[in-house]
Amino acid sequence: MQVRLDSAEPNALAAMLVERLEQAGATIGGSGRVSLKAVDIGLSATLEFASGLVSVRNGSSKEAQLRLRSDTASLVELADAPSLLGVPSPFSASGRDVLSRLVRRRIRIVGAFRHPLVLLRFSRLMGAG
Repeated sequence: MQVRLDSAEPNALAAMLVERLEQAGATIGGSGRVSLKAVDIGLSATLEFASGLVSVRNGSSKEAQLRLRSDTASLVELADAPSLLGVPSPFSASGRDVLSRLVRRRIRIVGAFRHPLVLLRFSRLMGAG
């Protein structure tokens, strides 16, 4: 998988995502667009993936199939939690913690029910799947 940064000056969230994607080294099929917003630092980034290429850029996309919104620590924990079919696994302590944050709406994911395959691909991209 090739990771490309589409912003000349990436914000901290975009830079963190690129680093995470390069470490994970996952390969996936299919395509998707995911926007993430870290509300505590006021930054957003969008990942677009297709045909073995992942592009990361600053800002959110109105065309994103998934939109994640949370504080930075929760986004990192979501990426780190082991997953089961694209959602955090209830069989691990970190997975249960993330599920608890999802239920309490501290982590919001818009579009997960409409685009479950994009959620699964995103989870695999981040190295949790």
